[in-house]
Amino acid sequence: RAALNAPLVSFDFDKVPTGSLSGRIFRKLCELCMDPQYGPYYAAGLLNHAGYDLMSALDGAIRQAQEEKNTQELQLRGSGSGGYDEYVMQCSADFYHHTNKKNYLRYAEAVRQWYLLYNRCNECDDLAATLRGLKNELSILYHDFFAPLVQLLDDLNETFTENLRYLDSDAAAPSPYTRHILALKEVRPKLDEVVAQLSPHEVVSKFVTHLLKCYDQWQDQEDDKIATYIIRYMETVFAPQVNRSLDDYLMDVYPQAGGNACQLAEEIERDIIHRIHDSALPMFWCNPTFALDNPAVTFQASSIS
Repeated sequence: RAALNAPLVSFDFDKVPTGSLSGRIFRKLCELCMDPQYGPYYAAGLLNHAGYDLMSALDGAIRQAQEEKNTQELQLRGSGSGGYDEYVMQCSADFYHHTNKKNYLRYAEAVRQWYLLYNRCNECDDLAATLRGLKNELSILYHDFFAPLVQLLDDLNETFTENLRYLDSDAAAPSPYTRHILALKEVRPKLDEVVAQLSPHEVVSKFVTHLLKCYDQWQDQEDDKIATYIIRYMETVFAPQVNRSLDDYLMDVYPQAGGNACQLAEEIERDIIHRIHDSALPMFWCNPTFALDNPAVTFQASSIS
């Protein structure tokens, strides 16, 4: 019984005991988290969701156990009189005053029924106590593990959405003083192709497993620690893309080079280096009428060395 009611002392999937009720539920919820057909939001909703969830199911079971105990106790004690307590005493007195087989059997049956009712009352008490303890453990599990997990996923989704919105906006465009050798729109098709080829297991199961197995990396909800942890995972998943050289990406931008390094060098010189050189010409000595006193169109004179 102690093992069955053992509390959760760790949120490490591999260390949670399988013999306790809370441990079994935790492991099952983690399995649902890693299943692409369900996922973390479904698992968290089983614990705490408006309407019917495990908490409300436990409340119902606790009420049922209490009602059953009250029914058994009414038979045992009676409502002031008439219960099995009184009946056993009466049978005992009858057997004492009239010792015969009939009275003995009657008394023995009364005692047997009394113990059945008494044990049933204790069973209902034990069951209600076990369910209350389990509800408390599941409440801790939700607030300390699944609620932060869902919040983490919400924050990541918001971050990824904002990043994509920024990269698609004019804010990410180069300024008049910069030129991007590579732009997202030039490499995005190949990246989208890689993402599209990922299986549900790779998209959901591996990522969620990565989160579940390192609870200590996000339990404090420290942005820097979470960012580092997620970036390392993404670098692992997209290692072939992350480890591509600049030449590899430039070959995608200039397919007319045909994979030839010399032709690529010519394309870079023509399209990048010459344009950078031309746009870098200092306007204030090429154009005598250029307004040096207008910082909106050029660098301030004091900043030029």
